[in-house]
Amino acid sequence: MRTKTKVNLMLLSMGFSTALAVAGSTAATLAWYANSTMAKVSYVGTSVSKSGRFSLGLVDNLHLFTPAEAESYNCEIESGETVDGNTIVWSSSALVFTSFLSAYLEKYGYAVNVLSPVTTNSRAIDSNDNVTLYKAPETGQADIHEEVIRTDVFLRFQFAFKIVNSDGTKAANQKIWLTDTTVETDLLETARESIRLFVNNDHEKFIVKPADDSNTPGYTTVAGMLDLDGSDGVYDYDKNTGREIIYGEYDKTGGFEPTYESTDKYEDEGSFDPDELENVNDLESRFTANASTFYAKHNSQCHPLTNFNDVKARYKRAYYQTATTIKPVVSAGGYTGGHPVAYTDSASRIGYSTITIYAEGWDHSLVDEIVGIPFNLGLTFETDRN
Repeated sequence: MRTKTKVNLMLLSMGFSTALAVAGSTAATLAWYANSTMAKVSYVGTSVSKSGRFSLGLVDNLHLFTPAEAESYNCEIESGETVDGNTIVWSSSALVFTSFLSAYLEKYGYAVNVLSPVTTNSRAIDSNDNVTLYKAPETGQADIHEEVIRTDVFLRFQFAFKIVNSDGTKAANQKIWLTDTTVETDLLETARESIRLFVNNDHEKFIVKPADDSNTPGYTTVAGMLDLDGSDGVYDYDKNTGREIIYGEYDKTGGFEPTYESTDKYEDEGSFDPDELENVNDLESRFTANASTFYAKHNSQCHPLTNFNDVKARYKRAYYQTATTIKPVVSAGGYTGGHPVAYTDSASRIGYSTITIYAEGWDHSLVDEIVGIPFNLGLTFETDRN
């Protein structure tokens, strides 16, 4: 028997977001680095639906909801049920109302209607470390990576799952998969590309890019030349040395450093060759026709890199699973493979999964033109009952 629960995260623009502008900018397609306080992806409302005896709840580890308050949101806290001291607020109907999820986010200090872009920095595909979210780099400060302290720039749900048998007992040792991670928008296709999920459970931790349906994991390059101030249309450079700055993370093992021409300079300020960029994500032609943080020009006063290909080969990457690679293989014998987001254990018989939703600032699709554009993120959780 297979049962499902479907989660529809409706990320839609608020009216005030569409009025945001990039002050002092001459380029229409600057990315979040140029004005990180301006480039935000907005949404309103979150709704969760489920079916059958596959129950979904949210972990209230700070005990911020009383049973009466949970009931007011058409949810319930089962008397005497705590796991590791944590209370769980379960949906008691086919729909977990938007108002409850908004209240949950607000009580825990997470984003209520705005996602502000951040970055994870580099991450191996098989890493089991927690993800740390970082702010944008400061102009000219390539080696400073400041951790995001504020929680109101991303979403985080601590989901709980239980599968109730016909005799009222809960099923142990069951896997829950994320079988559908669609991201849709009616206005601009690139608005969906920058959204990431970080899934954290007791067995593994991984990033998911919902908009990518490839059969193999992908990656985001987290290094490169950038035009952070957005006022001159050229890549940032050290005014004293005339050398362009490499931001982000690149492999410096063995004492490796970029090397530059000592006397020669760029002959002109032509556009940066798109073929030299890493992971451009098939930007629309109008993006490549204009300057952006990622796509600028060389200043004619700068000394070119003599080992650019070696530098580019050392750019670090944040690897992610795709909407396809996390799914299980479905056969007559049941579900196998994929990357389950939760497991019901043998003791509490409840499964947990913390899912963080954020906008990846190093994704080249994240430019100011998508600010305020509405998009929908749909998550479908599914389990296989053997």
